[in-house]
Amino acid sequence: MRALWCELLRLPPTAAAPRLAALAQFLLPMQLLLFDSECAAQAARIRTELEAAGTPIGPYDTLIAATASRHHATLVSRFKLETAQTLSAVVGNLAAI
Repeated sequence: MRALWCELLRLPPTAAAPRLAALAQFLLPMQLLLFDSECAAQAARIRTELEAAGTPIGPYDTLIAATASRHHATLVSRFKLETAQTLSAVVGNLAAI
C-alpha cells in the first residue's frame, strides 16, 4: 500500500489529488491487524495441521491466515482451501461473494 501511495505522490498535483482522495476513502473502513505472539502461535498450529494433512500453504499465506484467525476476521480469497479444518472458520471464497 505504501508503494502505491508513493507512486501517486510522484504524479503532478492535479492528477494526484483525486487519486489520493479516492485511496483515502477506500482505506477509511479498513482496520490494521497487528501480528503478535498469539498470531505466531496460531501460524505454527496452522502450518503443523496443513503439513500433517499434506496440504501446506506458503509461509506468507500462513501468517495472513493466522492473523485473520487470531483477530476473528474473515479472510476472503479467490483460492479454495478444501482440507484445512483450521482455516475453514476464517476463509471465505471470493467467488461466493
